[in-house]
Amino acid sequence: GFLGNSALMGDLDKARLLRSVPASSTRDFLKETYAASAGLSPLRRRMALDLRHWLPGDLLRKADAMGMAGSLEVRVPYLDDRLFAFVSGLGDESLQTPAGRKLLFRQAVSPWVPGEILQAPKRGFPVPLASWLAAPRRQAWVEGLLLDEASGTRRFFRPEAVEALIHRAAAPGLVWALICFETWHQGFRKAASRLAPSVRAGAAA
Repeated sequence: GFLGNSALMGDLDKARLLRSVPASSTRDFLKETYAASAGLSPLRRRMALDLRHWLPGDLLRKADAMGMAGSLEVRVPYLDDRLFAFVSGLGDESLQTPAGRKLLFRQAVSPWVPGEILQAPKRGFPVPLASWLAAPRRQAWVEGLLLDEASGTRRFFRPEAVEALIHRAAAPGLVWALICFETWHQGFRKAASRLAPSVRAGAAA
């Protein structure tokens, strides 16, 4: 469950896309955290994975950046150490009930939040990557960016697999990740080329 929700690339994707497949698997990355939570309930073990990996590396960073862009404190108030200690001491039955999740939270904010919002189904903030990338002109731009002979993507990823991925409508998130990688790689190379002379001068001195 955790891997399916949080992993960008599974082991099969790695084998298909990467020129050099790492010896460790995606699951190996989580083994240490999961082993450290041995003896806890299944719910607490999933929470441990969230706390160690998904929250700091994904949800908190994104939510904080997007919230602050609108001058809103979205997640940080819930990281108060006293609140965290209190919630950590609650039993599993208080955190997840047959009536649903976040029951205590809903009860706590009920004096201020209308019932139709409290009872509404969970909604995320999905980015319409599929429709963005499906436009013919944009698809041509993506191909030019990722499949160019000088691209960093070609250095680390198999071009035939990348090309197939671009045309695979089911994986827009992975295509977007490659776009981000290539954009970063180009910027990194430009920065490195500007720094190289000063680095050489410093080493000579």
